[in-house]
Amino acid sequence: MLGADLIAFHTYNYVRHFISCVRRLLGHDPVFNRIQIHERTLKVDAYPKGIDFEKFQEVAILEEKKPPEKKSQIRKEIEKYFSPGNGRKLILSTSNLE
Repeated sequence: MLGADLIAFHTYNYVRHFISCVRRLLGHDPVFNRIQIHERTLKVDAYPKGIDFEKFQEVAILEEKKPPEKKSQIRKEIEKYFSPGNGRKLILSTSNLE
């Protein structure tokens, strides 16, 4: 891993643990998430998972504004299934195996 220019983790805790291991096992002293290895500098940082919410919202709004004849079949089924007053709710969840 130390041969890379950038090591990315999903959380800052993972970054902290990795840097701690490098310090403890290899004796390198990282400064501001940068590790100097010979003449190279390796950056370690967190890049949390996420979605482009604005893009999803934009697409959803455009889909809602379409006239009925332009809507996809799945959109028509969803609107029928979740029509106002039927008491149905949709709950979505995501999960990752780590």
